[in-house]
Amino acid sequence: IRLGDGAWPHVERHQLWQEDLVVAFAPQLSNGDPNPDIKLLDKLKLLHTSSRREDWPRWLNGTGLPHPDQTSGAMFESRNMAIQAAVAGMGAIAIDTRFVEQEVAAGHLVVPDWPRLSLESGYWFVRNANRPLTRPVSSFHKWLMEQSQQPFKAHEAT
Repeated sequence: IRLGDGAWPHVERHQLWQEDLVVAFAPQLSNGDPNPDIKLLDKLKLLHTSSRREDWPRWLNGTGLPHPDQTSGAMFESRNMAIQAAVAGMGAIAIDTRFVEQEVAAGHLVVPDWPRLSLESGYWFVRNANRPLTRPVSSFHKWLMEQSQQPFKAHEAT
């Protein structure tokens, strides 16, 4: 599985999903309102990950929303740590919806109906096109494609 734009030579590739960015935070930060006014964002601490430092600036610039300091807030080494910080109410995270589905479904995070930014990149199943397709790889590919087609249901769960 690779993250990128799919422009890799000499590989067979099938897109699992295109990346998008949404804002997610703990419900207590909006007093339980699952869809607060977007002005709340100015009051929230921005949570970043070291491997995805540009997610907040990309979301803010891509949606045309101003913010006093796009790089302010806490930096975490991993996406999982940043998600857990968001669950703990430390701030908001700009993240691909698929990485917070379980937390949203459990009510630990909300994804308000704020702008969703589609990115050029996505997650891809890739394999060497010059090697025969084995039954286990074929089965794994089929399963991945089925899983990737499941719709994101954040708003239905909140």
